[in-house]
Amino acid sequence: MQSQGPGEKPGPGSVKICDDSVVIDRECTKMWKRFLIGGPSRVFCVALLVLTLAATARAATITVVSPTSLPGIIRDMYADDATIEAANELARYLSRVCGRTVSVVTDPGDLPGGGTVIHVGRSAFVDSLCGFELDALKADGFIMKYVNNFGNRIILAGNMDRASLYAVEQFLKDYCGVRWLFPDDIYGEHVPSIPTITIDSSLDETHEPDYTSRHNFGMYYWYSGKGYLRGRPIGSQHG
Repeated sequence: MQSQGPGEKPGPGSVKICDDSVVIDRECTKMWKRFLIGGPSRVFCVALLVLTLAATARAATITVVSPTSLPGIIRDMYADDATIEAANELARYLSRVCGRTVSVVTDPGDLPGGGTVIHVGRSAFVDSLCGFELDALKADGFIMKYVNNFGNRIILAGNMDRASLYAVEQFLKDYCGVRWLFPDDIYGEHVPSIPTITIDSSLDETHEPDYTSRHNFGMYYWYSGKGYLRGRPIGSQHG
């Protein structure tokens, strides 16, 4: 690009020097106008595409179950009954999905080596990683979160006792294909056979109730023990 001297006629792509300032000439301005047709919307779309591609590039696939590895499930030694039930449910359904036995432990030393560790419920270790997130949850909300801390870890926990079971059910539904169609543990469930289960390393979900109460429309009367009820039906108030 050439500078314009005094008295010279500016040509295409030339730069005009005037009062020590540089002004882009008409030809260059036209190029920018052609790119920016549509105003800020085009710029926003380009920026959004760049951010999406960057996030995708950073994400990695984490293996939870494979033909050669099984996860370990751990809960706090002094967990409440609801969290104990949640951990046992996760182990039972994962075992059915992959066709092998997945166990629950309370001592980190008993975890199988090399596999993904799934933490069910709160514990000192879980609180050290995401205690502030759990404290900020509304009512019986919960998180499903991947953490790389001395290995691959998945946290399924909430701020209330039953929230751990809600987190487990959501995980089984989203990543293992388990479905509870109606209250019957033989004919009302769909438990697929899946030899390999994976998650994305970007897993970081927060689930919180949108309403002040949950009514299950007489399901308590169908089965008084409530053991077949799924999908967060417990109680008329969520928190």
